[in-house]
Amino acid sequence: MMEERLFLVNTLLPPEGRFLLDLQFFAAEDEGRTEDPTESRKRKAREEGKVPKSQDMSAALVLLVVFWTLAFFGSHMVTGFREAFTYCIDNMYTLEISTNSLRTLFLHFVLLFFEILAPILIMAIIIGVAANVMQVGFLFTWKPVKPELSRISFTPQKIFQRVLFSKQAMVNLVKSVLKIVVIGIVAWLIIEGELPKMINLMDVGVAGAMDSITNVVFVMVNATCLALLALSVPDYIFQRRQHLESLKMSIPEIKEEHKMEEGDPLIKSRIMQKSRELAQRNLPAMVKKADVVITNPTHLSVALQFDMNIHDQPVVVAKGADHLAFVIRQIATEAGVPIMENKPLARALYHDVNLGDPIPESLFSAVVTVYQRLEKFRNRDYSGVRA
Repeated sequence: MMEERLFLVNTLLPPEGRFLLDLQFFAAEDEGRTEDPTESRKRKAREEGKVPKSQDMSAALVLLVVFWTLAFFGSHMVTGFREAFTYCIDNMYTLEISTNSLRTLFLHFVLLFFEILAPILIMAIIIGVAANVMQVGFLFTWKPVKPELSRISFTPQKIFQRVLFSKQAMVNLVKSVLKIVVIGIVAWLIIEGELPKMINLMDVGVAGAMDSITNVVFVMVNATCLALLALSVPDYIFQRRQHLESLKMSIPEIKEEHKMEEGDPLIKSRIMQKSRELAQRNLPAMVKKADVVITNPTHLSVALQFDMNIHDQPVVVAKGADHLAFVIRQIATEAGVPIMENKPLARALYHDVNLGDPIPESLFSAVVTVYQRLEKFRNRDYSGVRA
């Protein structure tokens, strides 16, 4: 079978220089995973920080807002830098050189630069966080940055699949080409429209030329950011689809997950069998202390007990079908426990109420009617009983 997976690449080389290439290098890692991911797998992936998001969308939004902030606070920043430069020139020859003075000067400039750049830094952080929350919701986890040796792999198969021939690599290549083309087109269109004004910059003076260049740059950056933001929308859609594809599961994986969440069916059946055996061993004692056994009349039997010192309502202490129903009736007859036939009530109690559980509110009226027919409960007040 190995010969079928290998083929000769360089047939033109001499025999001693030939090499074989394993086609399995190009096989998909998720081969055989055709089923949609379960909610549990999606939840686990989210807890691990594996969520779909477009880095291009976040970058475009941050760049756009930062540039608008720069344009809005530009005069303030220029004034701040001018004051810092003026301070240096004015105190160049009078400043005393010492450890304390240099420390003071350094702190002064750090605070000054922070004050100048604070609007940009604050807006970049806010928009960066908002862009990620907008895409993935509120999520904080250290798992994506936690170092794991299993992520490091230098095998040829990994290199071929993830770097050269993966769908993600091809999409990244296409996105990079599109970005270059879009930026080039936007820049060309804007410069072409402003070219007559730029030719006459020599006639308007330095201040006028700076204003014209600033306006061109402002329009160009805005248009470029908006174009990149538009390109990020299909990228976000692709990232979501790619994320769901990466989470797809094989049928054995789904079965294993169900087994882990709900328990092994074989183990569950054995537990239920043991529970039934235990219940049957305790069956005589439970039936003997019952107040009444309700039947349908042959296939089902349900024993009820009502101890107002312990419970607020009657409780199912034993139930059974077919042969077990016959055993319950036989034990009740020998113990002198009343047996009453009520087909609808017997079916409802058998199918809807588990052993040891109180009767539901929907059956309360019917059960009270049964108890009122019993001699020892005939004169009892049931107004305070709650289902």
